[in-house]
Amino acid sequence: MNAPGRPKRESSLGEEGAQRLEGTANAPGRPKRESSLGEEGAQRLEGTASTPTIQNVRVRRVGIPLNRPYWSMISTLHALDTLVAEVRLEDGGIGYGEAAIVNGYTSETLEEGWRFCRQQAAGLPGLAVRDAILRLAPHRHEQSHGVSCLVTAMEMAARHPLLEPIAAERRIPVVGGVQAHDAQGLLSEVERLISLGYRTLKMKVGGDVRTDLRNVRLAHELAQGRAILRLDANQGFTPDDACRFAAQLPPEGIELFEQGSTAGDWQAAIAIRASSTVPTMLDESIFDLSDIDRAAELGAAPLIKLKLVKCGGIEALVESLAHIRRLGMDTVLGNGVASDINNWMEACVAHAHVERTGEMNGFTRLETGLLTEPLAIEQGCLVIPAGYYPTVDADILDRYTIEAKSFG
Repeated sequence: MNAPGRPKRESSLGEEGAQRLEGTANAPGRPKRESSLGEEGAQRLEGTASTPTIQNVRVRRVGIPLNRPYWSMISTLHALDTLVAEVRLEDGGIGYGEAAIVNGYTSETLEEGWRFCRQQAAGLPGLAVRDAILRLAPHRHEQSHGVSCLVTAMEMAARHPLLEPIAAERRIPVVGGVQAHDAQGLLSEVERLISLGYRTLKMKVGGDVRTDLRNVRLAHELAQGRAILRLDANQGFTPDDACRFAAQLPPEGIELFEQGSTAGDWQAAIAIRASSTVPTMLDESIFDLSDIDRAAELGAAPLIKLKLVKCGGIEALVESLAHIRRLGMDTVLGNGVASDINNWMEACVAHAHVERTGEMNGFTRLETGLLTEPLAIEQGCLVIPAGYYPTVDADILDRYTIEAKSFG
């Protein structure tokens, strides 16, 4: 099943991406850099006998309650219903991948993703990691979340260099989520988030234009000079309403307006950008390189939102980030509906490749995380301590597992 505007195409996660498992290590800091997808990286594994062989794959459907309901124009979530893969290699490597499928965000459904993971996991034991990634590559367009869940587990098990611990602490600025919709609630929430050190506040919009504008202006006034706003409609507006809303936004103090109308309606995206007083960004419209190319060709938005679950793996995410830069656009990275497994991976990539404040804060919405040493937010930054490498708490994972299957 295809979402509007997403024609079938060959996956961009081809042999080049699969052969770059050893990647390119980055020094501490967050430099803006050119793509690492050169011939040297693509050929790094060539000439070796094999990449590590997969011994066992265990896939789970996991449900973790949220600490408060999470509202958007797509749905109101009360729990993170997500897919988790565990891959064990014959050389002793262990890795985890995670992908939450929110019905309405993508053409994929949770049931389809769970079925896909079970079916594909059954054929992975005995394969070299590189070959397993190549086997999954053709499914990336239609099953990006399931592919990402399995591939990232393999990439972690094979010790992808972007995930490796480094000697320095890493601090990745993230957004603070504003969920209030009334004046008193906005006053309280904006002040609380700023006091916690957040300098970018994300607000959900996409309902009634007048009400949303009133709330945005109030939050804008409260945050002025202390934090900037990031607005996300999650496709909620009609094209006309999105244009009306975007045209009336204060031009200063608002970083961007995200996905004003329906994914795949490229003419609407163009019109919204033309009407908007602030830069616009596409999220649900973007799932692979062809979508990025189309956004650039049409001038549909200057900013692209990426999530690891949409890209089909860490290498494919790095490729997409580089591709966006080559086309003269900019990127926001991060998933607000994810566990600490996924958000940690996104933070590692963001530290090396992304300048803008990230959105890898889904783990903060959970009743409990899945990692033995929890991730922390300090002064509006996700903190990865020096030398940090996560381990999954097996007891917690078992407690929240709804269903599981093992292969190998």
